Amino acid sequence: MKPITMEQVLKTFKEYFLMTVGMMLYSFAWIGCIMPADGTGGGATGLSRVLCHAVEHWAGISIQIGTMAFLINGVLLLVAGFIIGWNFGVKTVFCVCVISLGLNFWQSVLPEGDFLHLERILSVILGGILAGIGVAICFMQGGSTGGTDIIAMIVNKYKTISYGRIVMTVDSMIILSSLFVGDMGVDSVIYGFVV
Repeated sequence: MKPITMEQVLKTFKEYFLMTVGMMLYSFAWIGCIMPADGTGGGATGLSRVLCHAVEHWAGISIQIGTMAFLINGVLLLVAGFIIGWNFGVKTVFCVCVISLGLNFWQSVLPEGDFLHLERILSVILGGILAGIGVAICFMQGGSTGGTDIIAMIVNKYKTISYGRIVMTVDSMIILSSLFVGDMGVDSVIYGFVV
């Protein structure tokens, strides 16, 4: 076994630091821009938004979006572990944890409502841009955000469907599902597709 060099330690530290920055930016985009504009989106965070809204609307129970995202990603990781194997990597688990903690952190420290005072469409566009930058930073370090990526890996084990097509289909289904939840309407769906 080769000894670990200082260069390897610094490289690993840099990767995890940048993944943390990316996931915190992503979670800020959701809590600070997308949610105040009553938007939604795809992935585990979009599904968490829809489920949190449904639970609050139908049962009167308020759950933080980061907690719901952690539960959804946890279930997806477990299912995928049994179906496609446990080779997700530490980076995916790390990013899932940072997203969940970041969402709950921003939800607890940012003021409720549109504190940026942007028009709804601008808030959604800004949220989409910031979330995209955050995910790109994570991907450039070899990380993954979990969510619909995991579903795509599971489907790809049994069917040869393009990875992008699977993610777009599942994300579209999540966004469209917001039509059936409480007072989220067509405008939330449109803003979800903008994100």
